[in-house]
Amino acid sequence: MAVSILDKNEFLDGRIVIYRRGDIGDKSNFSVRLRIPKASGYVVRSSGTSDLHEARKFAEELYDELRLKVMAGGTWRDHPFDKIVEDYKKELDGVFFKTEGERREVKAYFSNYPVRYFGSKSLGKIDETEIDEFIRWRFKNPIREGKVQANYVRAELHLLKKFFIWAQRKNIIPVVPAIKRPKAVKNRRPHFDPRDWNKLTRHLREFVKHENSVVARDRTMLANYVLVLANTGIRVGEARNLKWRDISEISQPKGSSDPPNIALHVKGKTGAREVVSRTPDVKQYLARILELRKKELDGKAPPLDSLVFCHKDGKPIHSFKKSFGALLKSAKVEVDTHGQRRTIYSLRHTYATFRLMEGVHQFVLARNMGTSVAMLESFYGHTSNIAAAKELTKNSGYNSSAKTRSLKWIEVSWSRFFGQVGSEVKVYSGC
Repeated sequence: MAVSILDKNEFLDGRIVIYRRGDIGDKSNFSVRLRIPKASGYVVRSSGTSDLHEARKFAEELYDELRLKVMAGGTWRDHPFDKIVEDYKKELDGVFFKTEGERREVKAYFSNYPVRYFGSKSLGKIDETEIDEFIRWRFKNPIREGKVQANYVRAELHLLKKFFIWAQRKNIIPVVPAIKRPKAVKNRRPHFDPRDWNKLTRHLREFVKHENSVVARDRTMLANYVLVLANTGIRVGEARNLKWRDISEISQPKGSSDPPNIALHVKGKTGAREVVSRTPDVKQYLARILELRKKELDGKAPPLDSLVFCHKDGKPIHSFKKSFGALLKSAKVEVDTHGQRRTIYSLRHTYATFRLMEGVHQFVLARNMGTSVAMLESFYGHTSNIAAAKELTKNSGYNSSAKTRSLKWIEVSWSRFFGQVGSEVKVYSGC
């Protein structure tokens, strides 16, 4: 149906048209239609006034604003943030992610904080100041009770920046707003010290015993999952996708009486790699799972292409988070000595800590874990110093009597050059 036009007025060779519509109840206010050079389509707005002079002023100011925006490489159209985010999430289905879990996490983020804050605000009006306000708001809105970690916000803002870059490539916005991420905080990763680890492993023996066969089955799988991860350092996602074909033995040198070790072929965030276990005992942990699966498959071994950590029907166990939390609570080892709450990833951190304390070279350990030496230095530097204690205190002919002679020599030498300071040196040297 054609729209009736009343009181039509044209300016700038028809690029600005001011009129009243005859098909709506309120016919008093003027509408504005603009044609912006080098832009497709028309801009239609209500002037909000019945005064032709005021309506023309409104139209000319809007025309100049949109013309400048188009000249700067932008677009005159309003793009609500929440609607553009939905388009972006659909495009993520065609983007490569290392795991489907990672894809789900990215989509979940864009369904949460950014949309909650920006809502239907025009994407083109979100600038550096608006982003700064969003960051302050984000720190006041944690996922759960407690303090929002700066490192989490940094990771989220990295995702947000990628979204704005995508919007710029799509010519939705002319420029990507500046995003100032908070400084990274290098926290120690919560892990198990030897005392709590022993406490946990001793508790596992009783934890797996349960009168309900379903619960007993789940706990048996969890117990061996914990032992495998803590002795290989593999990631949660790598364990989730581990199949029986990915497990192989490493033969010992000829003449060695040591049992063969285990290697796991995993594919994680840094690509595929072979992971050598910390101890041949990992073979026993996997054998327990194998025996469990044989019973569930009427005595038949599970197919090589089937998952190791799975439900009775063979489907993957997507998360041990809830059952692992129950295990920690039951063993009373929920937090570490720094008050940090332990998670399943604490098993990987425990592996790294123990290996460094046992003197494994950082380069070798980094390759086995699929990480970098810099990452090990950042989060386990304190452990490296403990591990290097023997190296740092190494001395030729070092023994108890040599230590006494060494301290005495220091006392005499310092006294000779700096006066009577021997007693002080003796005290500090003995600390």
